[in-house]
Amino acid sequence: MVQHRVAIQDGAISLTRSHRHMASNSKMSNVIRWYLAPHKHIPRGGELRVVAKVSGRADGEQVPHLRIDIGKDENGDTAVLVGQSLVTSEKPVEIEFRAPWSLIAREELGSHIFIRHTEPDLLMDPQATREQEAIYSSTNKKGTPAKAFKSVLLLHELRVELPYYASWPPPSHVAIVGDDKVDEEAGLRRILGRFMERAWRRPPTEGEIKAYAAHFTKLRPTMPGPIETLRETLANVLVAPQFIYLAEPVKDGSTRTPLDAWALASRLSYALTGTLPDEALRKSAASGKLTSDADLRREAERLLADPRSERFLLGFGDSFLGLQGLDSVNINPEFYTDCEPDLLEASMRGEAQHFVAAVFRRNLPAKSLVEADFLMVDRRLARHYGIPLVPGNEFTAVPAKGSGRQGGILHLSAVHLMNSTGEHSHPIKRAVWFRRNLLDQPPGDPPPAVPSVPEDHEGLSLTKRIELHRNKDACRDCHASLDPYGLPFEGFDAVGRLRPAARGRYFVFDLAGGRHTVWTGQPVESKSTLPDGTEIAGLDELRSYLATKTYDRFEHALVHRLASYLLARSMEFGDQPLLDELRTRWRAAGGGTRDLVLEIVMSPLFRTR
Repeated sequence: MVQHRVAIQDGAISLTRSHRHMASNSKMSNVIRWYLAPHKHIPRGGELRVVAKVSGRADGEQVPHLRIDIGKDENGDTAVLVGQSLVTSEKPVEIEFRAPWSLIAREELGSHIFIRHTEPDLLMDPQATREQEAIYSSTNKKGTPAKAFKSVLLLHELRVELPYYASWPPPSHVAIVGDDKVDEEAGLRRILGRFMERAWRRPPTEGEIKAYAAHFTKLRPTMPGPIETLRETLANVLVAPQFIYLAEPVKDGSTRTPLDAWALASRLSYALTGTLPDEALRKSAASGKLTSDADLRREAERLLADPRSERFLLGFGDSFLGLQGLDSVNINPEFYTDCEPDLLEASMRGEAQHFVAAVFRRNLPAKSLVEADFLMVDRRLARHYGIPLVPGNEFTAVPAKGSGRQGGILHLSAVHLMNSTGEHSHPIKRAVWFRRNLLDQPPGDPPPAVPSVPEDHEGLSLTKRIELHRNKDACRDCHASLDPYGLPFEGFDAVGRLRPAARGRYFVFDLAGGRHTVWTGQPVESKSTLPDGTEIAGLDELRSYLATKTYDRFEHALVHRLASYLLARSMEFGDQPLLDELRTRWRAAGGGTRDLVLEIVMSPLFRTR
């Protein structure tokens, strides 16, 4: 609807020129506004397409300027720009504007379209010159107010499409319906058969297709048309157990039941891409060839090369390192005043995920997870570590040499943060993480009612306080196998930076009730003697120890965790012989991390249930 009386000139609406920002009531009389529909009835996806048929007449150097916004407020304050354009033709021309509706489909903005003849927003034009800015400033060179200019903008026609589709029917409709007719029984059955095969990850039986076709027939008299009826029918396909659950053969006692081609396709696709089998994989399953060694390997290699495999690589990094621990720790901005906590934590998680993904993507040896010669950083982490900034905001591999940091999972800042208090390091948490995630030797639960490590009230170092804690009878045995692994981490603070001293603080209150912070610092003690008698001084030596003396345990943990992730279940005692066999074959083949994925996929462990 038009919001006010309009002037008609040459059979078109004449838009009166007004100031750019349109922030006051006095300016809104020059704006035409159309109401689309209640916000809740407008689709949330797709593109908004606005086509304005306009003509203009310049006034000297002033050229008519068309601006289109989405907004709600009567003052126009909440308007969001859809597009703008200078109008240089005195004959009617069509100017098209498009915008992703998801960027402006916010309920607080409402669903009005504003059509304005206003000053160009030169801030949005990186090519704008000072001369252009002077022409469109609030006054001209002689001090004449801008409203004295009388450039004319005529609106002949306006078309709004939401959502906009470049072709009709839209691609989403064609992908489901194809050339079949919904209201013909044979066409309906073909549509249902194709959709059910993709959704259920197997060909439906004739009885299943018949049942859903009967459901369509029953619904049809109550629905506006066949497309609406089909939509409801397909929704029922998607709430069926066959779609929600991943159906596999029932394991017959102690024997392993081989997966058929369709079940194997589902397992492979969800493991490596996190989604339904694509068309190529469905074709391989339909032909029955997927169960052969050659076809299974070929499909696994294809999916690993697919960009969608990034979901698997990043997801495994998150699972392997236990990065969910980041969700329960927050950086204290009062303690680390130079950090942006939320943004930095997101970069820390991304660094860990992308580091693991890079090792697998390059098929580096598994030992590279421990002793990598590169770091994965974005600009924020590069600044945080004090190394040269990387271009852009993406995670980039940079050489570890000369950076002042070591590569590998032990030096990831996410590991240090999630095993801290958000202010201070926590060697016991770090030791538990080291044993559980990297050695697959989780310690037992602590006895009930065991006191925590005492606070620093007497100027004692952390090492001394831990010694006092573990000398108690209830704590001694547990800490003897834990603390030596956690103390080497003490050279790093809670946000993963090297530190010369362990910084602390306490508060002093004056008589007026004011609180004062007193900062303290104590030498860092990162030496320890491991349970096997090996003396370690710092994280670099623990890194070397993990890559040599306990590498077999690390490799064991990696194989178990990767197999568990790919199969979406915990490894059982009966799986161990198959795990040992595939591990032997993998080592003989070179020990690449990507090769380990393929070895698990090709093993009976993955191909049976």
